[in-house]
Amino acid sequence: MTASKSPPKIPSGVSDGHFLIRDGLFYRQSSTEPFTGIFECFYDNGQLEIKGCFKDGKKEGLWEKFWGSGQLEVRAYSIDGKEEGLWEYFDEDGELIKTETYKDGVLQEE
Repeated sequence: MTASKSPPKIPSGVSDGHFLIRDGLFYRQSSTEPFTGIFECFYDNGQLEIKGCFKDGKKEGLWEKFWGSGQLEVRAYSIDGKEEGLWEYFDEDGELIKTETYKDGVLQEE
């Protein structure tokens, strides 16, 4: 099975303007230190769109992207800012439609 959806992208900023990317690292606008913590981005209707963690400005651990309905769209993992392990893609009904496996940011198999 294939999906037309691409992996979850980390936005270059958030609509409230609190975050930005500099030199490939994620920062709070008010800080000179790369961001460490939980990141959440929401649709205009208040529904969660993306949730994940950063460590020292890089994606780390589990990342999830949701359809506007709240249904899971993508479940992905990153280590030190690189794609890692099993990535799962779901259709709007919650059915698994595609999997990919990454190692050190390189796609190993679909």
